[in-house]
Amino acid sequence: MTFKNSVGRKFHIVGVLDTQETKTSWLPDMFLSDELEELWFSNPKYAVIMAPGTDIAQLNKKYDKEQPRDQWSTFQTMHYQYLPLTDYYYTTSHEESALSQHGNKDYIRVLWIVAFLVGIIGILNFTNIYTVIMSKRAREFGIKKVYGAGRKELFIQIYIENMLLSGAALFVCWLIIEITRHLFYNEMYIPTNSNLKFDLNISLLILFVLPLLTTFYPFIKFTHNTPVSSMRELSSTRFSVRSRMLFLGFQYVITIYMIVMSLFFVRQLEYMLHSDLGFRTHDVIECKMYVFKGGSSFHEKEKEDLLKEGKIQQANKELVNKRMSESTLFTHWSRISMPLHYFKQSRYALNQAENGFKPVLRARMSPRYMELFGFQLLEGRLWNDSIDEMFTKNSFKCIINESAKKIFGVKDITRDKLQGEDTSWASSNVPSEYNPPLEIVGVVKDFNVRHLSQSAAPMIIEYFDEEREISIVTASYPHEKRAEVIDFLRKLYEEATGNTDFEYKLIEDEIASMYNEDRQVVDIYSLFAKVAILISSLGLLAISLFDIRQRYREIGLRKVNGAQGKDIYPLLIKKYLSVLGIASLIAIPLSFGAIVLYLEDFAHKAPITPDLFIIGIGATA
Repeated sequence: MTFKNSVGRKFHIVGVLDTQETKTSWLPDMFLSDELEELWFSNPKYAVIMAPGTDIAQLNKKYDKEQPRDQWSTFQTMHYQYLPLTDYYYTTSHEESALSQHGNKDYIRVLWIVAFLVGIIGILNFTNIYTVIMSKRAREFGIKKVYGAGRKELFIQIYIENMLLSGAALFVCWLIIEITRHLFYNEMYIPTNSNLKFDLNISLLILFVLPLLTTFYPFIKFTHNTPVSSMRELSSTRFSVRSRMLFLGFQYVITIYMIVMSLFFVRQLEYMLHSDLGFRTHDVIECKMYVFKGGSSFHEKEKEDLLKEGKIQQANKELVNKRMSESTLFTHWSRISMPLHYFKQSRYALNQAENGFKPVLRARMSPRYMELFGFQLLEGRLWNDSIDEMFTKNSFKCIINESAKKIFGVKDITRDKLQGEDTSWASSNVPSEYNPPLEIVGVVKDFNVRHLSQSAAPMIIEYFDEEREISIVTASYPHEKRAEVIDFLRKLYEEATGNTDFEYKLIEDEIASMYNEDRQVVDIYSLFAKVAILISSLGLLAISLFDIRQRYREIGLRKVNGAQGKDIYPLLIKKYLSVLGIASLIAIPLSFGAIVLYLEDFAHKAPITPDLFIIGIGATA
């Protein structure tokens, strides 16, 4: 079999790989021979298998030598390093790539903590309920002691009972997991890939280790007493519930903590989704208007083919520009992509390289583009098509934002300049060694194009002439005309390209996509918080039923003497409210500290207000 790429080059399929048995962060769709390297503008990525016992750190240290980067660079060199795939998944020093996926250690830690807390609640709850049940069997244990049963026999009995209960619960849990597997994937986008080894280990842990934890307290409680005391325990109405109330208090603390944290995660997510990013973030659409069929294979085409392709591009550009200019649907439009994924990493120094290069985000913008998104000028001027140029010796100019001015220590934009480590885009049509510092013509207010956990990055904006762009159309429009705008652009695309595979992006969706991981964490944490409430409620039900059972005679006497429900309820609930009050005093500083710790690395933070704790305590109550 064969397939063609976008420039019509044929590739023969020589093999098909099996599905990965394990999870991987490297996700190529196909592997190509490195002999085809001359066909690509970008460098290919390689993976190598190290010999067993290889010390990666020592290897990196040995070959840590400066190497020239590429023909587009001037001042800098690079240090090449081996990066183990085990570290690659969590590394933050990477660019977005369709070939790989990356994880966030902070999110993993949060979910581990959540799972641990729910596990603690479950163990405390089970121990509490089991202890209540065991209290009714005190006479049974007393009689067994009289007939010679030792600690070992009693421990084995309690342990086997707990193990059987755990086994039954484990079966139900796996059944629920299998039933809800697709629900989690479709609703929360959480893949639940089976791993037989992991599933077996966790099952054995639950089946044999969990019963040990739940056996320990009942065993100590019902074996340290003498046989006579054990037999009298059941009939005594003064059976102590302090231990059970203590367990319940722990459950209250954890439940309040989880509810407060869940509420704050939701608040932080909403805060980031609806924050002012410093530019227009609503009713903006982006779509392709030309499918580029050239590429690095242009050198293989005949001159006539190149001329034909050029005429098609020119006709496409003229048609699209004409239709967009004539339409009354749009308030502004441009031929440049939306700013969210438009900026690239680069490095600049103030005035000269010797002053040290600092990382910045770099992009090209036109006057029309800056007007579309409403970037705010603070000093100097914005771009002007009548005086600014591209690809000439007069093109070495830039606009910076507030953060760049502060980080570089720019005092006077008319005198200070910024020297790029890489060659400027303006160098494309001038000798490659010509790379002077950029003049600063203006300063704009900071705006955010990254996740709001990060602060506004320093930015360098160079001039772009939209007459050179044919692929993209980005436009703003009145909200009520969205459907009409999409229909207009679809028809324009089909007319301009002859294709029917029209696709578009809305800026609201692009912003929301930056917070997909945050949304997953919020959904999972909220689900666990609800589970924690359910488990705690079951524990409270068991304790309250036992407590009321012990006070049947007291309640009956009060009713005989004329007490009504409104008189009896406060007596029954008083004990639980006092436990809840103490638990609240513990949970509030714990959850507040956890929120502060979570926000430590966030540049933009939602406010921590008393209503979070009031709702958490109220929901638990």
